[in-house]
This record gives sequence, C-alpha cells and structure tokens, in this order.
Amino acid sequence: MYLEDGSYRIRGTVRDCNNATKIDPLKKTLGDELFAQLELVNADLLNEESISAAIAGSTYVVHTASPFVLANPEDPQTLIKPAVEGT
Repeated sequence: MYLEDGSYRIRGTVRDCNNATKIDPLKKTLGDELFAQLELVNADLLNEESISAAIAGSTYVVHTASPFVLANPEDPQTLIKPAVEGT
C-alpha cells in the first residue's frame, strides 16, 4: 500500500468530509496512522469545478466512484447521469 511506504500522497474525494457515517468505515479500515496520511477533500461528481479543484496538482487520477442503489430506481438517469457526467 502506497500510504505505508510513502511513495505517493493520496487524496480522496467525498461529498462531505464531515459525514462520520461515510468516513468512519474508511478510518476503521486504514487505522488512525494511515488515515492521518490520507487527504480527503469535498467534491461532487456533477460539479465540474469541485472535481477540478480536487484533482489540481495531481499526477494521476483514479476514478472509481459511481452511484448505486440496491433496488431499481424509478428513473434510471439518477444512476446513469452522475456515472457518465462525473467521469
């Protein structure tokens, strides 16, 4: 893991850095020491400016985010639009 050997600085995006429900599982998985090395920034897949700001200065970008639900959404565009436009 690159956080462990210091090869890269890792920045991750989340909709809300203050949302403990979303952040705590990541913190638990990494542990306090590695989590402290991870930089999290707010970003919204449908807001181009927030994504541009989040990746500013980066050498590499790995995009893995896509919305999902466990049931069929009433409007499939609620999943398709953020997946396509966010990429």
